[in-house]
Amino acid sequence: MFGRWLARRAVGRIALGGLALGLIALGGLTIWATIKTHTSTARVEAFNEINAQWNTVFVRLGAEDVALREFLTTNGSEYGRDPLIMTMGSAEPNLLWLEKHGGLVEADHVRMLRLEYKKYTDVVQAILDTAENRGDLSIYEELAALDLSQLRDQVVANVERKQRELALYLTEVEQRNASLGLMAIGIVVVDLSFCAMSTAILAMYQRLTERAVATSRHQALHDPLTGLANRHLLAEHTARAVGEARRREGIVSLLLIDLDRFKRVNDTLGHHCGDALLQWVAGRMAMTSRECDVVARIGGDEFAILLSTVDTPEDVPTIAERVRSAIEEPVELDGCWVDVGASIGASIFPIDCDNSEEILRHADAAMYIAKRGHLGVNVYTADSERNNPKVLPLLYELRREIECGGLMVHYQPRIDIRTMHVEGVEALVRWLHPSRGLLLPETFLPLIENSELIERLTEMVLQSAAKQVREWLAAGRRVPVGVNIAGRSLLDPGFPAMVAATIERFDMPAQLLTLELSETVLTAKPEATARAVLQLRELGVRISIDGFGIGYSSMALLRDLPVHEVKLGRNLITRAVFDERDRAVTRAPLDLARNLDLDLVAVGVEDEETLALLSELGCHVVQGYHVSKPLPPAELSVWLDDQSAATPTVSISR
Repeated sequence: MFGRWLARRAVGRIALGGLALGLIALGGLTIWATIKTHTSTARVEAFNEINAQWNTVFVRLGAEDVALREFLTTNGSEYGRDPLIMTMGSAEPNLLWLEKHGGLVEADHVRMLRLEYKKYTDVVQAILDTAENRGDLSIYEELAALDLSQLRDQVVANVERKQRELALYLTEVEQRNASLGLMAIGIVVVDLSFCAMSTAILAMYQRLTERAVATSRHQALHDPLTGLANRHLLAEHTARAVGEARRREGIVSLLLIDLDRFKRVNDTLGHHCGDALLQWVAGRMAMTSRECDVVARIGGDEFAILLSTVDTPEDVPTIAERVRSAIEEPVELDGCWVDVGASIGASIFPIDCDNSEEILRHADAAMYIAKRGHLGVNVYTADSERNNPKVLPLLYELRREIECGGLMVHYQPRIDIRTMHVEGVEALVRWLHPSRGLLLPETFLPLIENSELIERLTEMVLQSAAKQVREWLAAGRRVPVGVNIAGRSLLDPGFPAMVAATIERFDMPAQLLTLELSETVLTAKPEATARAVLQLRELGVRISIDGFGIGYSSMALLRDLPVHEVKLGRNLITRAVFDERDRAVTRAPLDLARNLDLDLVAVGVEDEETLALLSELGCHVVQGYHVSKPLPPAELSVWLDDQSAATPTVSISR
């Protein structure tokens, strides 16, 4: 019966509420007592300081009395003159301190005392003057003694007064402390009563709490969609397995699995089908694995299997192929039969790594090589030329940076050399590496150009540029921005939808976005490229051909491709500066672009000679280090302000 009463939520709330109020009261009492104690201590210190000053005044008056008596005893000799002069008025600084710091009452007493002290000092000065003139000192002796006696009596009276005040104050403090003690005892008794009740209630809920904690830990260490272990739990199991294998000289392997063609399924059939596919893959991997293995989803369409015990290194590829075959079985989603592939990278401890961090990094590198080379399964080998020890750590770090949005975007402006008006900017990705410094795209883009990572990077740069355009618009600045698009992204059926979603998300005018395509994209799959460009043009964005004129096989395609502008390749322009024949060759793509009513932009402009040549050739919009290097958004805003101050009107390309 009592247990049921305790189990009621209202009782628990009352107990906890009462305990909380009691603790608050006890805490408040403690704080109040601490403040009062601090105040009392400060006041007692003030009393003591004032008493010390009064005592010093008394001592210095005594010293003056002794010096005066010695001076009079020696009948005003030079021997007694110096001590008297040194002690004369010595109590004045202490009286000034008391008047300034002692309070109103103390100041009144000090002012009266200082008047008497001045009279005494004047008498002493008269004695000194009389002695110097060989006069009779006896007439001043009695007067000085009387004045000094009155001064000392007043000082003693003030000292006794402060001591009485201190005694009364200490009595008040003692009484208050006694009252505080009684209050504290009462509050503690009440707190103990509520504490006992709360303890009884909390004991009944202990099992429920333990279950809730276990549930929370499970959620923190498992993927909510598939129920598999997540990256954190995988790291725990990997570290434990590697440590155990090191002790027993065993073998551990980690399989890192990245799904092929998953993005296409996700974009075509919808995210709900994508989630269902991930759950199906998770189930297939769990069925294929042993009970001692750990199956994890570490993000997106990436999975991992930790083989905590392996008999021989040769077993690892066999196991990986079995997992891959299970994943690649067709599955029906929303009435459609779909299939996905899998690229699997494997790392083996202690064959190719020394710790749990290396086994994950090497598996990631091996998986990338398997995906890039369409190998299906690839086991990490340190001697392989493709597994350059300088490249693999960079690739591993780059994957993580792309996933968490750690790369940055700089912007390089382009101007019309006739008016110096800003025509727009180009978004260029940069990687601020913690040890290698600022890395340019040519350092790391080749590592991922044929993988799905390039699509993720393209989406990240596109969203960063759209967000920046929106911020500039909010600041009253209308700046078009160009974004380089990888061929893999352009040919992705879901790319136009992603561009449309980005424009809508950031409320960005579509005409302020230019998608820059390389010439190699045009020549690789011209029909597919043309379809993609048409879809993108329907969104209202601008299309640019980057590096135009480097490969002339693309020129015939310009007639049919609905593009807005061409960007002349840097090599084409540089050669034309020094060679008349190259200059004639350069005129051909320029004339072709003008005849097709396309905008012209020259990139890589680094000197005045190149500017003069471009002006002669009729290409007036330029971009390069001679104009400005790529700048972070904040620095570019300052650059744009300076440019606007020089040229108030900013023109916008068609």
